Amino acid sequence: VAEELAGLLNQAFIEVTEIQGMQLSASNQVRGRIVELDVGPVSSRVVIQIAPRVRITSVITSASVQRLGLREGKTVVAIIKATDVMVGSG
Repeated sequence: VAEELAGLLNQAFIEVTEIQGMQLSASNQVRGRIVELDVGPVSSRVVIQIAPRVRITSVITSASVQRLGLREGKTVVAIIKATDVMVGSG
């Protein structure tokens, strides 16, 4: 089970994210699918499944949810820097 989970996590891991020719300094980036999206008036909770039974939760502004076109089922990138989790879409 541990080896299978490690393999799935390795598939989700992204070496480098490049945005319009610029690379991000954040080294912890994983691809996943939004499985829960709770949109509030100011902030929203985004739950990203990166492997079976492995989820990352991020709280971002509701304006960002709208700007990125986030919805359940969409594939996104969780970009983890220190204690913060950002969400990238593209």
